[in-house]
Amino acid sequence: MSEDRRGTPRLHDPHGFDLAWLRATPGEGVLTHRHPGTQVLTAKAGRWAVRINTGADERTVELGPLDTLSVPAGAWRSFTLLDAAPGRAADAGLGELLVVNGGDGRTVLEWAPEVVAAARDAGRVLDANGYVAPAEVLVTATDDD
Repeated sequence: MSEDRRGTPRLHDPHGFDLAWLRATPGEGVLTHRHPGTQVLTAKAGRWAVRINTGADERTVELGPLDTLSVPAGAWRSFTLLDAAPGRAADAGLGELLVVNGGDGRTVLEWAPEVVAAARDAGRVLDANGYVAPAEVLVTATDDD
């Protein structure tokens, strides 16, 4: 799920899924996005709000430690840490969410229009391969570059 072109997966063989650990402080998370694959979320620490919009129905589900949620394929979703879990000094003030996506390929996210606009205002865009790049670099690129 990474949009960092330098990110390398630890497992390179096809294994039917990809996963990411999301660590956040209260108020942080992942903005509104979707992708066509299946997705399962498991809260490790903290209390999370997961907003899901399938087009016909919008709901917000709260997840606490060890709660698991299956997100429908293609649904718009966002994750926000509501409350961090008390814990060891290294983990105090943080929440953790395990995000598992089905499939063997790279999970490419489609961001909601308001997220794309905010990123553009902050000087960031996605390049043709779906990786984050500085906007000033891509505005000068042409089709024959």
